[in-house]
Amino acid sequence: MLALQSGAPIVPVAIAGSYEIMPKHSRWIRGGTIRVRIFPAIETADCTAADRDELQQAVRRPIATALENGRDA
Repeated sequence: MLALQSGAPIVPVAIAGSYEIMPKHSRWIRGGTIRVRIFPAIETADCTAADRDELQQAVRRPIATALENGRDA
């Protein structure tokens, strides 16, 4: 909603490997690799509140696809 209200673009980011380095409820950080993939920005300047669901899917789609296919970075 903030992006829609301000007209700011949304930049989808996929992050993989962070759980292996620091699992939930753990105090210890392990060695490992975190992969980050930054996708092209999605413009919101011409979007309205009615476009919210479509915009959410446009942001989630590349992240989910990258993580499912192992192309996270």
